[in-house]
Amino acid sequence: MIRICVLWQSYGPYHFARLAALQKLCAECGHEVVGLEVGDKTSTYGWRRTGPGERGIVTLFPGRVAEAVSPLAVRQAAKKFLKQARCEVIFTPSYWPLYGVLAAMAARSLGMRVVMMNDSHRVTGTNSVPVFAVKKQIAKLYDAAFVAGSVHRGFHRELGFSDKNIFEGYDAVDNAYFGARADEVRKDAAQWRKRLGLPQRFILNIGRFVAKKNLPSLIKAFALARRRGWLNGCDLVLVGSGPEKDRLTGVAESERLKVVEGRRDEIVSPSIAGAEVVRFYPFAQIEELPAYYTLAECFVLPSLYEEWGLVVNEAMASGCAVGVSNAVGCASDLVVPGRTGFAFDPENIGQLADGLRSACQDQAFARQLGANARDHIAGWSCERFAENALKAAGAALAAPQRAASETSGAQATNRPAVVLLQTCFPDYREPVFDEIGRRFAGDFELICGEDYFTRDVKVCAHPKPWRTPAGNVFLFSRNLLWQNRVVERLCEADIALLELNPRVISSWVILLARRMSGVPTLLWGHVWARDGIGAWTNIIRLMMMRLSDGIIPYTYTQGKELQRRMPGLLVVTAPNSLVPKAACVAAIAPMERTTDIIFVGRVKLDKKPGLLLEAFALAIPHLEPEVRLVFVGEGPETASLKQRAGEHYLAHRVIFRGHVIDAVKLREIYSTAFCAVSPGYVGLSAIQSFAHGVPMVVADREPHSPEIEACFEGRNSRFFSSDNSRDLADKLGEMWRDRGTWWSKRADIASWVAEQYSVENMADGFESAVREIKDRRN
Repeated sequence: MIRICVLWQSYGPYHFARLAALQKLCAECGHEVVGLEVGDKTSTYGWRRTGPGERGIVTLFPGRVAEAVSPLAVRQAAKKFLKQARCEVIFTPSYWPLYGVLAAMAARSLGMRVVMMNDSHRVTGTNSVPVFAVKKQIAKLYDAAFVAGSVHRGFHRELGFSDKNIFEGYDAVDNAYFGARADEVRKDAAQWRKRLGLPQRFILNIGRFVAKKNLPSLIKAFALARRRGWLNGCDLVLVGSGPEKDRLTGVAESERLKVVEGRRDEIVSPSIAGAEVVRFYPFAQIEELPAYYTLAECFVLPSLYEEWGLVVNEAMASGCAVGVSNAVGCASDLVVPGRTGFAFDPENIGQLADGLRSACQDQAFARQLGANARDHIAGWSCERFAENALKAAGAALAAPQRAASETSGAQATNRPAVVLLQTCFPDYREPVFDEIGRRFAGDFELICGEDYFTRDVKVCAHPKPWRTPAGNVFLFSRNLLWQNRVVERLCEADIALLELNPRVISSWVILLARRMSGVPTLLWGHVWARDGIGAWTNIIRLMMMRLSDGIIPYTYTQGKELQRRMPGLLVVTAPNSLVPKAACVAAIAPMERTTDIIFVGRVKLDKKPGLLLEAFALAIPHLEPEVRLVFVGEGPETASLKQRAGEHYLAHRVIFRGHVIDAVKLREIYSTAFCAVSPGYVGLSAIQSFAHGVPMVVADREPHSPEIEACFEGRNSRFFSSDNSRDLADKLGEMWRDRGTWWSKRADIASWVAEQYSVENMADGFESAVREIKDRRN
């Protein structure tokens, strides 16, 4: 015996009929079915709670409006119920609203098999690259798909389902009910017309008055057909309610059409050809729907997009011809042009008007179309729903067993299990990634683009066996980034590591997809925005962090701050570095040769190299002639600095070395320096300077990078008043006068960095975080 659970948000007439058919079939086969719903009220539809399957339904939140219940609450309640009910297979709807996915995750955690019920296709919803990637990842939660029709089958193949695990027939109505009621109406058509206040002849639409239904186009096509004399006295009847009602009235009036509010228990006089009107009727319950369909010449659904269109099933089961937009999911399966009705482009009003002509000018032809429609829809019954649902359950049970978190394919394909996504691979990161690659020995992959948000970041040009290219697409003046060719790979990885950078849109997609799938994601980088822990933009960073399973901060200080802020989150510090421990040795030349002041980094405005040049010019009277200012790096300010150096007659004492990444050349540069300077905000250059034993002069009030924690007054640094060239000049003079003292400290400065901020320290934090996540999974 198989115990099956079928979850919908709130059961209505469609659901009752399908569940009853499935319960009947399963009873005959010795299986058991229970219906499960979130709430017994809905804010979307005005259904009355009646139906043949209602007695077999369990409501998780009785008396509640289903749409108002938190998805997380649904997950918890569903898990509790499923555990008690001991179900083996659950059918859950789609990937949106979120309650269905969370219920599927709850079921998966209990070892259940999960079938996705879905009538989405390419035209519906949002299927942009990032959104479709999320959908594909969510689809991995499911063992089989129960879909509406042929276009839906193709779409679910794209989502990753194998064809043998896709079953059609999800969208069905109680054909027998509509057919029987239609036959009753035909026997007493005049009485039903009076009861509902319907005209003698009319084109019909039933549904919600919302934008996607495209009813303005139907009204305009009706007006066009009237002007051309094609309607033969057929009015347009719109049954339903919704926010577009006033707009629809306005469209009709602008087309010079008379608008009438339908009234019950009224005999409506036939419309004169050329004077047909638009009639509005309120929402109708299922008991009256067959009468509307049966008495209509044709039912028209002009939607701009529609998952399936169950009203078409109802109309056909009632023996009514149909006109259906080709953007509606059921069109390719239910509409046989010239046999069951007509299809049309929803944005082509003339084409729709032609369809109305075919329905209105020949009543005998319209009746024949209706009879054919009734025969055709017999193959799309609730009984077929039950048969294919049972097949889907069987396929789900036959699928290989997997744990809740086993949605990645890394192990199956022998691809690296640990995947790191970076905006780019800066050349200064090469020692760190080399060390990480060595430690993980083939189980590490770095995916990165070829450039950064700012164009002045130099990218590593050396090929690496663990490096995979990504396509960077910068948006909004390079303020946001989407990375092509990364989402699916990162979603497959056993453990994914992403930059803690909210500006990378693809990282948000990956985070959400992996969170929904229950697989772990780590973030690494600077915890707070440049303006510090109090910056309002940290709200976005915190949102990002809450979606992750752990954080790898770049500094000890931020690690401690984050642990206090988010005590339940895994936090493992990987101190930011670019120098291996073996290279953290003082670059000692004879003291008399240490005559350079050096600036190392990108030569750009917020690093304030111009301030350093001005201070150097002011300090010249207090420095020996052999003292030089050396700029190591490139950037947009270089040309301006060269010009200003010439204006100060200092071109012979201000040297520009350009970008230097070679470790040997850098060591030579640091060996002849008696101090380094950070006139703007300080970053990794401080760690690099200290690793060579060279002290640094640092601005005291700048939006420093977190690496400022490594700077200690008197121990390895001197601070000057920010933006004060005179104070900086004084500090340069003091550093020159005290260079003997600082020279003697070089070995201590370098050894301290080796202990706290080496490449190995950074790789230790990375490795520890990954190991901790693996241990937690096991």
